[in-house]
Amino acid sequence: MKHFNLAFLLLFALPFYAHAQYSESITTDRPGLTFSPYTLGKKVVQIQSGYNISGTEFKDIDSQSNGWLFTNFLRVGLSEHFDIEAVIDLQSDRVKVNSVDVDSLRLKGISNTQLGIRYNYTKNDGWVPAFGFQGRLLLRAVSNDYKREKVGMVFNFMTSNQINSWLSYNMNIGAYLPNTGNNDYTLPSTFNFGITINDKFGTFVEMFGNLNNFKPGVDTGLSYLISNNFMLDIGGGITPTKDSNTWFTEIGLSYRFDWRNGTETDNRPNSEIIRAFD
Repeated sequence: MKHFNLAFLLLFALPFYAHAQYSESITTDRPGLTFSPYTLGKKVVQIQSGYNISGTEFKDIDSQSNGWLFTNFLRVGLSEHFDIEAVIDLQSDRVKVNSVDVDSLRLKGISNTQLGIRYNYTKNDGWVPAFGFQGRLLLRAVSNDYKREKVGMVFNFMTSNQINSWLSYNMNIGAYLPNTGNNDYTLPSTFNFGITINDKFGTFVEMFGNLNNFKPGVDTGLSYLISNNFMLDIGGGITPTKDSNTWFTEIGLSYRFDWRNGTETDNRPNSEIIRAFD
């Protein structure tokens, strides 16, 4: 737990700012893999859900893996700068060798439960980026097929810069510590450009990978703002390597419950308000 305690000391050692985080329209981390440095604002609750289909084809042997993932992400804004977050994922995976299912490699159940926080330090101001921190515990409340030996941790440092009214770039650098007993860890990172098409549609282009074993993948997607509190999205990506090709496609939705009753709103540009990945 010393890593988790250190992260929280860092979290509260930085200065607090008084600007509001609330925006007129929903902001969400979907689609894509980049998390936003912004928080929801006080008295806002948000659900982000998605259905993902993925597969890997191995080049040197006649085998492949595929599966699906149903993810549910709950966020609750406790203050203008501070959210609490919870994740629960349902998953199914299977492996085929010589086009035959391997029964011992068929997995299904609750694959992931997490509980944590997100804190925003700065708002984007010219070349000064928006900056946020995210820290979560990887809980042991999962099915036997995805059993964790110990509680793990995941951290993320997140930035966002608005270049102009329709283009932004966003970056995450994190650490994933599953605590499997083997001292395993990864350093996930993402970098994307977000594009506002109009007041309803947004898109992005993203590169992602692990810095400790960098095999970059790319993905893209499209979001559609149905109302100020409701957004739909689609996306997909691929990670090609010399040994395998991994791909995924996804669809999802985000919905916001807003109890602010006319609280003053943020003055961020529309491109940051409607982008589904920010």
